[in-house]
Amino acid sequence: MILNILIFIIFGLIYYIKFYKKNFESIIAAIIVSTAINLSIFVVFPVTFERSVTIYLLNTLAQNQLTKSQLQNKLINEYVIKNKTVDKRVIEQEIIHMISDDQNYLHLTKQGINFLKFSEIIKKIYGI
Repeated sequence: MILNILIFIIFGLIYYIKFYKKNFESIIAAIIVSTAINLSIFVVFPVTFERSVTIYLLNTLAQNQLTKSQLQNKLINEYVIKNKTVDKRVIEQEIIHMISDDQNYLHLTKQGINFLKFSEIIKKIYGI
Protein backbone atom coordinates (compact mmCIF):
# COMPACT_ATOMS: atom_id res chain seq x y z
CA MET A 1 0.00 0.00 0.00
CA ILE A 2 2.80 2.42 0.86
CA LEU A 3 4.49 1.62 -2.45
CA ASN A 4 1.24 2.44 -4.27
CA ILE A 5 1.00 5.77 -2.49
CA LEU A 6 4.62 6.65 -3.33
CA ILE A 7 4.13 5.72 -6.99
CA PHE A 8 0.95 7.82 -7.08
CA ILE A 9 2.78 10.79 -5.57
CA ILE A 10 5.74 10.49 -7.97
CA PHE A 11 3.56 10.24 -11.07
CA GLY A 12 1.33 13.03 -9.75
CA LEU A 13 4.37 15.28 -9.31
CA ILE A 14 5.68 14.50 -12.79
CA TYR A 15 2.28 15.13 -14.36
CA TYR A 16 1.75 18.34 -12.40
CA ILE A 17 5.17 19.78 -13.23
CA LYS A 18 4.99 18.75 -16.89
CA PHE A 19 1.51 20.02 -17.66
CA TYR A 20 0.89 22.83 -15.21
CA LYS A 21 4.40 24.19 -14.64
CA LYS A 22 3.46 25.54 -11.22
CA ASN A 23 5.93 26.37 -8.51
CA PHE A 24 7.28 23.61 -6.33
CA GLU A 25 5.86 25.08 -3.10
CA SER A 26 2.33 24.64 -4.41
CA ILE A 27 3.04 21.01 -5.19
CA ILE A 28 4.41 20.33 -1.71
CA ALA A 29 1.46 22.13 -0.08
CA ALA A 30 -0.99 20.06 -2.16
CA ILE A 31 0.74 16.83 -1.12
CA ILE A 32 0.68 17.80 2.56
CA VAL A 33 -3.01 18.75 2.48
CA SER A 34 -3.92 15.62 0.53
CA THR A 35 -1.96 13.40 2.92
CA ALA A 36 -3.58 15.04 5.95
CA ILE A 37 -7.06 14.54 4.56
CA ASN A 38 -6.39 10.91 3.65
CA LEU A 39 -4.82 10.23 7.03
CA SER A 40 -7.81 11.61 8.90
CA ILE A 41 -10.35 9.77 6.75
CA PHE A 42 -8.65 6.37 6.48
CA VAL A 43 -6.82 6.18 9.82
CA VAL A 44 -8.09 8.54 12.48
CA PHE A 45 -11.83 8.04 12.03
CA PRO A 46 -11.84 4.22 11.83
CA VAL A 47 -9.45 3.89 14.76
CA THR A 48 -11.42 6.36 16.84
CA PHE A 49 -14.76 4.65 16.18
CA GLU A 50 -13.38 1.13 16.66
CA ARG A 51 -11.73 1.98 19.96
CA SER A 52 -14.15 4.48 21.38
CA VAL A 53 -15.84 3.48 24.61
CA THR A 54 -18.16 6.45 24.14
CA ILE A 55 -19.34 5.16 20.75
CA TYR A 56 -19.94 1.72 22.27
CA LEU A 57 -21.93 3.22 25.17
CA LEU A 58 -24.04 5.39 22.86
CA ASN A 59 -24.78 2.47 20.52
CA THR A 60 -25.73 0.28 23.47
CA LEU A 61 -28.07 2.92 24.90
CA ALA A 62 -29.61 3.47 21.46
CA GLN A 63 -30.82 -0.15 21.59
CA ASN A 64 -32.42 0.04 25.06
CA GLN A 65 -32.42 1.86 28.38
CA LEU A 66 -30.05 0.56 31.05
CA THR A 67 -28.98 1.48 34.53
CA LYS A 68 -25.38 2.60 35.05
CA SER A 69 -24.63 -0.78 36.62
CA GLN A 70 -26.11 -2.68 33.66
CA LEU A 71 -24.20 -0.46 31.24
CA GLN A 72 -20.96 -1.05 33.13
CA ASN A 73 -21.51 -4.83 33.10
CA LYS A 74 -22.27 -4.78 29.37
CA LEU A 75 -19.15 -2.71 28.72
CA ILE A 76 -16.93 -5.16 30.59
CA ASN A 77 -18.56 -8.36 29.33
CA GLU A 78 -19.14 -7.37 25.70
CA TYR A 79 -16.72 -4.59 24.83
CA VAL A 80 -13.71 -5.78 26.81
CA ILE A 81 -14.08 -9.56 27.21
CA LYS A 82 -16.18 -10.69 24.22
CA ASN A 83 -14.33 -8.43 21.75
CA LYS A 84 -10.96 -9.45 23.24
CA THR A 85 -10.03 -5.80 23.53
CA VAL A 86 -7.04 -6.41 25.80
CA ASP A 87 -5.67 -9.17 23.55
CA LYS A 88 -5.93 -6.91 20.49
CA ARG A 89 -4.16 -4.03 22.22
CA VAL A 90 -1.38 -6.25 23.62
CA ILE A 91 -0.67 -7.69 20.17
CA GLU A 92 -0.74 -4.22 18.64
CA GLN A 93 1.63 -2.79 21.24
CA GLU A 94 4.02 -5.74 20.89
CA ILE A 95 4.12 -5.24 17.12
CA ILE A 96 5.08 -1.58 17.50
CA HIS A 97 7.53 -2.41 20.30
CA MET A 98 5.86 -0.44 23.10
CA ILE A 99 5.58 -3.52 25.33
CA SER A 100 7.18 -6.93 25.44
CA ASP A 101 6.20 -10.26 26.93
CA ASP A 102 8.74 -11.81 29.27
CA GLN A 103 7.52 -15.21 30.51
CA ASN A 104 3.85 -14.08 30.44
CA TYR A 105 4.64 -10.79 32.21
CA LEU A 106 4.09 -7.69 30.12
CA HIS A 107 6.36 -4.71 30.58
CA LEU A 108 7.12 -1.44 28.85
CA THR A 109 10.04 -1.27 26.46
CA LYS A 110 12.35 1.74 26.31
CA GLN A 111 10.27 2.98 23.37
CA GLY A 112 7.09 2.60 25.46
CA ILE A 113 8.63 4.53 28.36
CA ASN A 114 9.72 7.32 26.01
CA PHE A 115 6.27 7.46 24.47
CA LEU A 116 4.68 7.86 27.91
CA LYS A 117 7.12 10.65 28.76
CA PHE A 118 6.19 12.38 25.49
CA SER A 119 2.47 11.92 26.22
CA GLU A 120 2.94 13.55 29.64
CA ILE A 121 4.45 16.61 27.92
CA ILE A 122 1.46 16.78 25.56
CA LYS A 123 -0.95 16.44 28.50
CA LYS A 124 0.74 19.34 30.27
CA ILE A 125 0.68 21.51 27.15
CA TYR A 126 -3.04 20.93 26.55
CA GLY A 127 -4.09 20.66 30.20
CA ILE A 128 -5.44 17.13 29.80
